[in-house]
Amino acid sequence: MLEQQAAQAMAAAVHELTTNAVKYGELSTPEGRVSLEWSCDPAQRLTFRWTETGGPAVGLPTRQGFGARVMERIIQGQLNGELKFDWREEGLACEITIGT
Repeated sequence: MLEQQAAQAMAAAVHELTTNAVKYGELSTPEGRVSLEWSCDPAQRLTFRWTETGGPAVGLPTRQGFGARVMERIIQGQLNGELKFDWREEGLACEITIGT
C-alpha cells in the first residue's frame, strides 16, 4: 500500500510519462508499446519501471522540459525518491524508486 502523498506523486509521474509518450514517443505510432513493471524490496521501497519500444527513434533531449522538472521535484523533493531517465535510441526507459 502507498501512502496518499506517494500515490498522488506516482499518478502524476505516470500521467506525465503517458502524455509525453503520446505526443513524442512510442505511443505516437500504432507500433509503439509501453511496458510497466514494479517490485517492492524487503526495505519496503517500490521500484516502478516504464519502458518504451517500437516507436520513433529517441535522442537525448537538448533541454529539460517542464514535466521532467515537476517529476524531479515530486519524486526526489517531496518523496526523497530516485528518478532515472535512460534515453535509449529504441525508446525511453524511466525508473522511479520511492519508499512505501
